Amino acid sequence: MTRDLENEVKELRQDIGFGFQRTRPTENFCAHLILATVQLGLIANRFKKSQSLTERRKLIHEYDRQKKTIQKGIQMLY
Repeated sequence: MTRDLENEVKELRQDIGFGFQRTRPTENFCAHLILATVQLGLIANRFKKSQSLTERRKLIHEYDRQKKTIQKGIQMLY
């Protein structure tokens, strides 16, 4: 089963936007979550373009760690 990393990033962006509308967090917290999401999108893009299996493995592990961090940030919003 292949993962659609770009779709996962899109869903996280929607969750973050909804959380920002409901809770009105500080500017600093907003900036950190937005930048983390942008970085996650860049990792997904590099993963898609990579041909090396070892690089793809490293990128998917980095992606998963970053995604968990963002999800924890979203949980903190609530």
